[in-house]
Amino acid sequence: MQTETTKYGETMGTGTGLFAVGAAIAIVALIVATRSKWNWRKFAVPSLAIFVGVFAIGGASIWAWDWYSNRPTKQSELWDVKIGDTVKDVRFKRGIPAKEDVPESGLSYDYVADEMNATVRFKNEKVRGVILHGANVNSVHFLQGIGIGGHSKEITERFGSDVVITSSRSGLKRLYAYPQYQIFFGLGTDKVEIFGIYDPTYPVPIKFAEDEEK
Repeated sequence: MQTETTKYGETMGTGTGLFAVGAAIAIVALIVATRSKWNWRKFAVPSLAIFVGVFAIGGASIWAWDWYSNRPTKQSELWDVKIGDTVKDVRFKRGIPAKEDVPESGLSYDYVADEMNATVRFKNEKVRGVILHGANVNSVHFLQGIGIGGHSKEITERFGSDVVITSSRSGLKRLYAYPQYQIFFGLGTDKVEIFGIYDPTYPVPIKFAEDEEK
């Protein structure tokens, strides 16, 4: 079962960097130690060119893999719950909810765990959305690198400008939704307060509180 436990954008590891530096130092030391026995000018230039070429290709490969592995992707699972899971699946995975509600939009389960709140929304007894919020979310989950407290600029830089943005009546809250990735973020004062995944066949499974009160 997959969860997000690291932030997006991790680059070359310490071990890889130390290996590259060590290899360069070893080559320089070899040349210095044997310069009186060998005509290093004859071999140094082509050898150096080969070394630089191999290092460049290796560096490019590491960068390409880092970019590929961290690209935005469609997400169908969060908090061990998948879009399309049945009510019984959710109860089996997460246990009895702290609160169960049946609004007009469908069945809703609310959970409280480790200072984190999770809401699972259903449609026709199948999961259509999973929502996380609370003080301790970031110690367990990020949504493809974006966590509670992230800014709108980080979201658009990460996922692009092809985003559906809706605002509350007062303009104090905004919802950033990416149906192509099945994810959304709720923001206030330009900081992420809530995030989740959803089935884009249906609307984003949250509403602004002030809009519900009208």
